[in-house]
Amino acid sequence: VISMLASSCCALQVLLSAAALGCSGLNGVLGPLRPFALATTAILQATAWHTVITKAPKQAPIVAAMSALTAALTFLPEAIDALEQRRRSRAMAARGVGGEGRVVALKVKL
Repeated sequence: VISMLASSCCALQVLLSAAALGCSGLNGVLGPLRPFALATTAILQATAWHTVITKAPKQAPIVAAMSALTAALTFLPEAIDALEQRRRSRAMAARGVGGEGRVVALKVKL
């Protein structure tokens, strides 16, 4: 439960923002715990699938659904960041800023 909560802190913030409650600061509290929570989640998922494969194949649909939910919550912060970067890039391109959305890198030698 803690690992899913740490992975879903971004989802909780989105829900709180949608409810006009603003940023709750959960990422500041749970963010440092995220690597440990992700490792714990991976171990628990591997254990669940090992149990399904070796002892309880009838549980596969439930474990698959929970694995999909866990994956969605785990990668939600990255997905939201990618969507936000895409939105910013399109907005800049629409305003004609940044060479129509292209990134230009300059090397500077000192």
